[in-house]
Amino acid sequence: YITIIPEIEMPSHSEEVLAVYPELSCSHESYKDSDFCIGNEQTFEFLENVLSEVIALFPSEYIHIGGDECPKERWKECSKCQARIKKLGLKDEDELQAWITRHFTDYLAKKGRIAIGWDEVLAGNPSKDTIIQNWRRSKYAVDAAKKGHDIIISPVGTTYFSVPQGIEDDPFTYLSPKMRSSLKNVYSFNPYSLIPPESKGRVLGGECCLWTECIWNEYDLAWKLWPRGLAFAEAMWTNPKEPRDYEEFKKRAKVHRKELISSKINCAPLE
Repeated sequence: YITIIPEIEMPSHSEEVLAVYPELSCSHESYKDSDFCIGNEQTFEFLENVLSEVIALFPSEYIHIGGDECPKERWKECSKCQARIKKLGLKDEDELQAWITRHFTDYLAKKGRIAIGWDEVLAGNPSKDTIIQNWRRSKYAVDAAKKGHDIIISPVGTTYFSVPQGIEDDPFTYLSPKMRSSLKNVYSFNPYSLIPPESKGRVLGGECCLWTECIWNEYDLAWKLWPRGLAFAEAMWTNPKEPRDYEEFKKRAKVHRKELISSKINCAPLE
């Protein structure tokens, strides 16, 4: 009863692709860019081929297309991207990202799939079928719901397991070391808490995110996932209107932690 939803990040966070296919970047040099060149017709052929292959591999109704943290600096210097902006009558690079987002959400719709995008894609006024995944401030989730989008809630300050969990002398490396996502924070997570009553029906649920830039092996990964994964799972299947007892949860989590460790799965302390 698990559906794998692939995420094919575009137009940015694509350094690993552009290192191998530098001709799809604005600079045409490996390890220089993170954004696809939107003025290059090969970019569209490449991404459509990738999505077609992904669709054939994954039966999921949904395909995540990313869309977050696109710097767009290379586009300002790229003659091909600037020509695309002029040809389409766009105002700037922000509108260029909005245009390519609509292009690929429409492409997926024609293939019978529904696109998911991080809350940045909302700026491009994607089709109502596009699901918005909120990771920044809650106002973006509220805005998405008001515009008729279903939403997934995954706030960086609570559900990102790639940030520290507040354990003293933690031996592992984390992204955003000044942030904290403690076990108690995760257990108290409620995806509906900041959504107005009239929009709560748009909330599909939440997601815990574990990015792997600072993860070197399964031992490292498991430490960051467990026991926070236990807290997140219970937070998601508990009726949000019912009270939760963190101390009672810890008693059960202690048992699960022993089971994980006995199965040779690394698990951080509860405190």
